[in-house]
Parts: sequence; C-alpha cells; structure tokens
Amino acid sequence: MTRYTSRLDGLTTYSREWEVQRTPYRAPLPYIFHKRSENPYPNSTHGQQVNDATYMHTELTASDYNKLTNVVTLARSQAVSRLKEGRGAALGLTLLDWRKSLSMITGALKALIWKAERKKLYYKKKSGDLFLEGVFGWLPLISDIYAAIDVLDGAHRSSPVKGKSSIIFSRKYNTPNEKTILQIELGAMVGAQGRMSNPNLALLSDLGLINPAAIAWDAVPYSFIVNWFIPVGTYLESLTDLVGYDVENAYVTTFAKRTCVGKIREVHPVTGQLVWYDRRVEQLTVERQLGFPTPSFPPFQLPSADLFKSLVTFSLLQQKLQDPPKDPPKVRPMTKGPKWRLPK
Repeated sequence: MTRYTSRLDGLTTYSREWEVQRTPYRAPLPYIFHKRSENPYPNSTHGQQVNDATYMHTELTASDYNKLTNVVTLARSQAVSRLKEGRGAALGLTLLDWRKSLSMITGALKALIWKAERKKLYYKKKSGDLFLEGVFGWLPLISDIYAAIDVLDGAHRSSPVKGKSSIIFSRKYNTPNEKTILQIELGAMVGAQGRMSNPNLALLSDLGLINPAAIAWDAVPYSFIVNWFIPVGTYLESLTDLVGYDVENAYVTTFAKRTCVGKIREVHPVTGQLVWYDRRVEQLTVERQLGFPTPSFPPFQLPSADLFKSLVTFSLLQQKLQDPPKDPPKVRPMTKGPKWRLPK
C-alpha cells in the first residue's frame, strides 16, 4: 500500500511517498522524501517561496548526478567487501608476473647472503626506486599471499550488510547582484542480505582468478595512474565481484542536501536604491530504491591529493630524470643520391 503526504504552501514545503507492510516490518521498502525551506524573500509579504537564481543553484546538475553515481559505486564496493567479509586476493596478476616476483625474491635472498649483491641491489639504488619497489613489488606480493590464505581458510556467513559513502563540496557565485556559497552533501547507503550460491565460483572470484579483463588492465604499465582519474580497475573488478553469490532484500538509499547562503541585491521599494539582503535556500532529497546497484562506468574526475600519490609521483619523476638520454640519430654520407640522409 502506498501512502503520500505533503505540504505545498509557505516558506517550508515537503512531500513524502512511502510503502507500508505487515508485521514483522523487516522488508526494505521504497520511499522518497523532498523538502525545501528558505527565508522570506526581500520586500515580499506573501510568505511564499520564490524561484530566483539562488533557488536554481540548489537544483542538481549533470555533474552533481555523476558525483552521486560515484558515491553509490563506493558504497556498493564497501557492501560487497563486507558481504565477502573483507576476503579478496589478486592471484591472477601475481601469477602473470611470477618472473618479476621470483627475480625480486631471489635478488633479496642474495643480498642477505653476499655483501656485493647487497651493495648492487640496495646501496646504489635511489630512494625513489626503493619506494616503488616496496609499494608495487613487496607489499602487493605479501598482501596477495596473506589474502589467499585468508580466503582459503575463511568460512562465509549469511548476514545483512551495509555500505556507506558520502562527499561534501561547495561552489561560489559572485556576480554584481549575488554573492552566495552553495554547499552540496551527497551520500548513499547500499544494503543487502548475501549468501554464497556456488562455493567454487565464489572461491575463484575471491582469489582474483575469474576476471581476465581486470588482470590484463592491472598488468598494463602505469594503469594505476589512469585509475586516479578514471577508476577503470574498480569498474572491471565490479563486473564479477558477485560471481558465486546471491543477494536478497537489496536496496539503495541516496541523500542529497543543497544549501545556498549569501546575499542578493534588490531594489528597495521606498528609496529605489539597490540594497543587499540575506538569502538562504535549502533543498533535501532522500530516496530509496530496491535492488542491488549494477556497476556503472565512472566518469572522469580529478584525483584527490594525498601523501601516497605525491610520493609515487615524485618517485616516478626521479626515476625518469635519472634515465640516460638516448643518442640522437647520426647523419651518414651516401655515395649516390643526396649527399646526406637521415637513417630510416
């Protein structure tokens, strides 16, 4: 049964639509809630809302919806991780790069035994090379071994899981008649009841051996840098992250709050002069839809600055700057035809 309530008059309006159910009230049901509130418009006495430029700023744009899609994707990834109880390995890439891993291990063992090898492998290396070797060599290898043991040793439990994610960002509007700041809060919660339907496929999925596209992408040089701008790797992994699992009673709840606060300039009714007035408009939308969200290809976004990305970038630049320059092509004389010619 669907119920609806609303208030569509005054400075604060809202509407709500929801479903009702019988006891024991455990099934997630869809609903939508929208609320708008604002202060009285300058020089107005009707006590009603005004759809001015400040209000239009609080309407979600296509860019905002893309950000909300990213938030839902992050919440989905967290829910899947909790459904699998945090188990997951990347043995596919480890097996693909077994020669590099073996060379790294044998080199480290030689360095522990012979001083000459130790000097060759570590003493003469720059800090950037050592950092990259540790971050993209030793740490993934050790993590994959530990994760594989955890996957093989773990037992799956069927229980409700939830994943949450949120972001906050702002925009400024500075025009001759408006000086306002818009703050947008976007959030999502993904919930479901998970159970293992095919233990064999679930094991292969948890070990990272069932998705060749994700393995091939991780093997591409510098693909992790592309993931900073467009998380292609996360998208490819999400295509098969639920292989061997079934989800029930799944739902997605999204939250979008937009608040625009500042000053606007209007004509004073008595003096006829332009006067600055306070203005505040806020909109809130909460919506729940049933079903587990499907993977969606993420749009381009600028990466967030953090210490890890800064260290990786610095180490790569240091490594490239230390590479010896290539010899330019040499001009050689020809006995026939033109006197000088560059080699092909």
